[in-house]
Amino acid sequence: MNSADHLYVRSAAAAWLASHGEQANFEYTGSAGAPLGSVVDIHWPRGALRVHLDQAVAPVWDDGLEPVLGLGVPVDRDTLIRRWYVHRIRLDSEGTSRRVRIGTEAFARPTEWFALEECEVTERGLSTPAVQRIIQARSAAAPTKWTPGQNTDTAQDTRARELLRKLLYARRTESIALAESVCREIPELAGVSPRLQEQLDAALRSGLLWIEKEVGARRGAVRQPGTGGGREADREGREAVAAC
Repeated sequence: MNSADHLYVRSAAAAWLASHGEQANFEYTGSAGAPLGSVVDIHWPRGALRVHLDQAVAPVWDDGLEPVLGLGVPVDRDTLIRRWYVHRIRLDSEGTSRRVRIGTEAFARPTEWFALEECEVTERGLSTPAVQRIIQARSAAAPTKWTPGQNTDTAQDTRARELLRKLLYARRTESIALAESVCREIPELAGVSPRLQEQLDAALRSGLLWIEKEVGARRGAVRQPGTGGGREADREGREAVAAC
């Protein structure tokens, strides 16, 4: 991190919010023991961001301060799956100055980068053109009323059930290649009904956990007892697949 990056972030954020009619307040405290400038807290009447320029302060999700992560700040895949996306920040050198760019990272997708001028403030918080596409893709239409003998599955729902069955088959036949292929396809499937989307998310977490274990075992690694979260994700995934 450049020692003055927090000042460039403040200047750019203040100008950007002012262009949206918002006046911001800034804090750099972060937490005890963190170097000054590791974290920039940005507050305005309709929202708040916490910009993590390094790893000194761990991100906290869902506490009112939306995290924006520097390039070196890790994020686990479960968070990406659960939240749909996270924001990142980078500062590009331009002459003697630094230009802020905002990235949107989603599971199994490359991070898309945008100029600050392309971003918006919405009721969800910080938004980029990528966020708008992700929300549109993940938002399913309201389900139609079901009557006996009527199949209300959309093409996307049918494909979702097929992927769940393929993932179950991959695990039963211990095919890592097939499981990896399915896990790459699941995040790309859009417009699935809410209940099936929950099953897909659980199956994806479980499938990725199973792949990690199988790859480790085949490389001769000693299997370690799973954490409670890992066992829970695996159980949820197996139940989701079985319910298909």
